[in-house]
Amino acid sequence: MPQATAEACAVPEAVLAATGPQGDFRAGLKPDAAPIFGAIRAEFTHKSGSAIAVANQMGIEPEVGCLITATLPANAGRYSQAFTRSDFGS
Repeated sequence: MPQATAEACAVPEAVLAATGPQGDFRAGLKPDAAPIFGAIRAEFTHKSGSAIAVANQMGIEPEVGCLITATLPANAGRYSQAFTRSDFGS
């Protein structure tokens, strides 16, 4: 069992090194918790518009991403939902 953050981060890095190149990454943020990042292997990423066969699969968990094309202003805390939505046009 990892005893420190660095040890915990080393586990998925070792798995990725043993299983194939990184295609992208995912990030998660829960209130009052540190951000969580994880790799998505290249073989599991698909470009927009791809057709993906799902026969004999239990389900699909889509990962939706966006590209931030401008530098966000400095913020001492978290960005509000209203700020984030206005930047992404939601």
